[in-house]
Amino acid sequence: MGNRWDTPLVGSVVFRGVTPDAGTQLLPAPERPAKLVEFLGDSITEGVLVLNTGPRETWTREEWPQFSDGRRSWAAYQSALLAGAEPRTVGFGRLGLSINANGGVPPALHSFPFVYSGAPIDKTRLPDAVVINMGTNDGQRVSGEVFRPLYRAYLETIRKTYPLAQILCLRPFNGAHATVIEGVVRELHDSKIRYVDTTGWIDPEKHTTDKVHLNLEGNRVAAEKVAAILKTAL
Repeated sequence: MGNRWDTPLVGSVVFRGVTPDAGTQLLPAPERPAKLVEFLGDSITEGVLVLNTGPRETWTREEWPQFSDGRRSWAAYQSALLAGAEPRTVGFGRLGLSINANGGVPPALHSFPFVYSGAPIDKTRLPDAVVINMGTNDGQRVSGEVFRPLYRAYLETIRKTYPLAQILCLRPFNGAHATVIEGVVRELHDSKIRYVDTTGWIDPEKHTTDKVHLNLEGNRVAAEKVAAILKTAL
């Protein structure tokens, strides 16, 4: 797995410009949505394996990029655009509150709010809403007693960074630490922090590629449900 946190970074895409043919006329840029939604999560959020089919034992890590597409994930574009908002997605495979992500990325409490080490998220435009899908990779790795203070500190850090944002705390699609997440939201007594119960949204047999990562249908289902909530929150 290439380096995704400390330079030199591996696997980045840099747009340097475009050279149009002679006589080409550029179309006007689309109007920027008035609302911004930031999504914080892991590989499920960044769109890993949304396009894959076939048994997992036939996959190799080198092939994962061709099975992944952030534009097709429930977060990266789909739910935000359905809600008429601009998406800003931060997702790292394997990321959790108690576990490092792939590529040298530190746990979520320490990697927020950075794009990579030394590159903070642009704060000239703060999000109107933040959608958190965190806890899947913590799963059975840590107990609820360990996860609870980490999740609370994570929410408090996000609230301090984005004091006016609506914050939606999703129950991880596999239900990991759902009771703890709901309890922390209630403990904070913040009217702009909401627990979103995703129970029943995702059928692992029908909506995932490997019982964890959402396939195209799973991303569609999740995007439509999150978008409906975002429309109300925004």
